[in-house]
Parts: sequence; structure tokens; C-alpha cells
Amino acid sequence: MLYGGSLLVFVPLNLTEYGQGIWFTLMALGAMSRLADMGFLQLVLTFSGHAKVNSGHSKEEVTAFTQAWRNKVIRLVFPLIFFIGSAILLTQHVHKTAILVWFAYIASLAFFFYLNYFLSYIEGEGDVAFAHFSRGLVYIISFVVTSAGLLYLKGVEALALGMFTGVLIVLIGIKWVRPCVFVFIPPGQEMNVSQLKEEFLPLFRRTSMSWTGGYLGTHAIVPLVYMIAGPVASGFAGMTLNVFIALQNFSNVFLVSIIPKVVGSVAEGTKGFASMTVKKSWIKSIAIFYLMSLVLLVSIKIFPNFFIFQRLLTDINLLFLAVGFGLQISVYAVAIYIRAHKSEPFGVMSIVSSTIGLIVLWGGVNTSFNEWYFIGYLASSLVAALWAVKILNTWRHKVE
Repeated sequence: MLYGGSLLVFVPLNLTEYGQGIWFTLMALGAMSRLADMGFLQLVLTFSGHAKVNSGHSKEEVTAFTQAWRNKVIRLVFPLIFFIGSAILLTQHVHKTAILVWFAYIASLAFFFYLNYFLSYIEGEGDVAFAHFSRGLVYIISFVVTSAGLLYLKGVEALALGMFTGVLIVLIGIKWVRPCVFVFIPPGQEMNVSQLKEEFLPLFRRTSMSWTGGYLGTHAIVPLVYMIAGPVASGFAGMTLNVFIALQNFSNVFLVSIIPKVVGSVAEGTKGFASMTVKKSWIKSIAIFYLMSLVLLVSIKIFPNFFIFQRLLTDINLLFLAVGFGLQISVYAVAIYIRAHKSEPFGVMSIVSSTIGLIVLWGGVNTSFNEWYFIGYLASSLVAALWAVKILNTWRHKVE
């Protein structure tokens, strides 16, 4: 929330509308790092949790296989993300500084992926507090550096500077304070992981589809608006989207924090406890999200000239996002419970629902409703929620 808060306050305060557009377009393009992850870190958490209680493969097997996979992702996927983002940026007459900032930003996200690999592993082993503290520290440091950078640089350079500094300091700090976190399997001592590979890869392919769809359905909206309507429009769309992402992230704390507990409960065979834990956390997340959304809407009505609100879309797009994000929280709760069983039936759903959303958005901007930038997100979320309920019911009849 601190890092997101710095963006939502300091960006409109220190950047022009054009600069705000470049900023949020870079952030949305940076979210392609989800395509480098594509659920990989979630699977690391899940498999390490099962390995801890000797439910499946050993810790050494999981470490050897996932470490090799992580290295391939860093070498191949992040450079591809950089070139795709550069091509999108160049569809508009953007200054070369933006390309340089984009390079530095994607490099910092690659380092963050590297750090998150270890944090996901130990989180699966039950050390949730340390993992969340470390990630939180990255964002706190990034918040301080990004805010200072915006105040003094008055440019998008602060985006890359803040994230890179946060990741670097935490990475060095963990290696100094707790070097045992960083476990390496030398390449010459690779183990026989054929059975793990047979289980992991099909699950990863299905997870990849879910995460790809998740990116297309949410973060791809801003680059699409950038290409169609230009940087100023993408700035307003990106600012509005990030306000709701911040509300969702705060609300999802109740769900994110229970993932290791749910995975552990399923691994130990106490599925009833896992189900009840998810339901209680989902209720808390939904209640908090809509309470904060209501506060936001009332604040906009009372203080329409507040400088942050003047850089937001304050029309029907707010309703589209409020309903859409509420539906996505419900989908996420269902996914947590099913994924804890090493199952991933959300791939096709995610791709199809996101594609529908982008088609609706594309169609909308070519009609008289050309500023309904988030009508597609609402359509995508509705399809995903209905599909998730169907998946849950089918899955229960199959395994319970």
C-alpha cells in the first residue's frame, strides 16, 4: 500500500498528464513479468509445502528442478518481455528515455523474480512471516526511493530507480542475515527429477494459461488504451486501474496470507479446515474491498477538485471496476482452494474470459462509448466468476 500510495499521490503531483501516461504504461508493461512467473512461484510454494511434510517429492528434488527452471525463465523470458514492451512503446512517438527506463525497470523485475523464488520456497515451508516481511521491505524501500525520485527528478526515471534499489538492498540484506535461505544445487549434481517433471510440467502448462489470461484481462488494458488513444488516455486509465488494484491488494491480504496454511492443511488431509479457512477469508476480503470502494466513491463526490481525482476516470468506469474486482476476488478464493490440491482447471477459463474482455474493450472504443475503457474488464470478470462456480461444483463432484 505504501508503494502504491506513492504512485497514486506523487505521480499526478509531479508529472504532466503525458508523463503520467508513460508511467502507468510502463507499469502495465512491467506486469508482463507475470508471464515470466505464470504461476511458477505459486507451484514452488505448493511443492515445497508438500515436501516439508513428506507428501510427494523430497526437498532436494524440488530444489534441483525448480532452480533449473528459474534460471531458464530469467535468461529467456525477461529479454522477450523487454522487446515486446519496446515495440508497444514505439507505436507512439515516445522519447528514447522511456525505452532506457523500460530496460532498467524490466531488469529490476527480473531481480525481484529471482528473490521471490527463494521467498516462495521458504513460505511453502511455513516461514510466512519472513517471506512477507522481506517482500514488504522491498516495497517500503521502493516507496521511499520512488517518492524522492519523483520529487527531485520529476520524471519516469524514478520508477526503475525505486524498484531496483528496493530489490537490491533486500537481496543483499537477506544474504547477509540469513544466508541459509539461498539453497543451490550445483549443475553437476543434478538429481533424477523425472517423476517430479511429469507432475510439475502439465500443472505448470495449465497454470501458465491462467496467469496469461490474468495479465491480458487486467494489465493489458492500459497498453491497449495507449496504442488506441495515446499516452494521456492511458494515464487516466492506468491511474484509475491502479487505485482499484491497491484496494484489491489490501483486501486480498486475508486470502494471500492463508495460502501456506491451506496448502499445509490439504497436504495433511484436513480438507474441511482448508475449505472453512478460505470461506472466512473470502468474506473478510469482499467486505473490506466494498467498504473501501464506497469510501472512494463518496470522497470523489465530496472533493471532486482534489488533484488525485482530477487525474482519474470518475464516470461509469468506476462502477465497472468496483463490480469487476469484487468478482475477481471471489474467483481468486476458489482458485486458492483448488490449487492447494495441485490442480489447475482455470487455464481455458482465464484465456477465454480475458479475450472476451479485450474484444469488448476494442469494440467499445470504436463506438460512441469510446471512453468506457473498463466495460471489457467487467464482462471478463463476470464470465470468469460464473465459470469458476461451474469449475468448483464439477471439481467437488469429481474429488470429494
